Amino acid sequence: METKNVPVVLIALLVLAMQASVVFDAVVSTKTSNIGLKEFYSGPVPIWIYCATGPNADPCKYDIDILKYGDDTFFLRYAKEERGWRVNQVTARHSDEPDTFTVFYDDGEIHIERLVVASESGKCALFEVLVRARGVSKNPNKKARRLESRSYFYIDLRVKKYNAHTHNFNEDCLNSVVR
Repeated sequence: METKNVPVVLIALLVLAMQASVVFDAVVSTKTSNIGLKEFYSGPVPIWIYCATGPNADPCKYDIDILKYGDDTFFLRYAKEERGWRVNQVTARHSDEPDTFTVFYDDGEIHIERLVVASESGKCALFEVLVRARGVSKNPNKKARRLESRSYFYIDLRVKKYNAHTHNFNEDCLNSVVR
């Protein structure tokens, strides 16, 4: 790419980022549910995580064995990868920001996860996730790999799995949080 085109590309990226921020602020301002992060991450019900944007296909993750202790929430997060399922012991610490966790993975990854909007029933919610990958991770072969210190952002739909539910249930859940 020629250096003359760099400013044009940067301006285009800035405009896209501003548009995404406006859309996100619109979703936040239309929040109709009284369900907050503490209520959503309470109880023994597994939470399935479907990526709406980002690097993974759905279902990509699920959280189980959710336990609260003070301001911290502990759980196991399973993530589907190319070679199978990866499990992390996760500590989620409530942030000063409303409805926001700082999530510490045992492999060194750090996420900032914010509940954007939840359904009135509290069965599903949209989350904004900022990933800060740092440290050392062990792949399924138990070989250590150094993580890059890059950050990226995505949106996901989290659904509490009470019983076996169908694709339609997830679709209905999504529709209830994006109206």
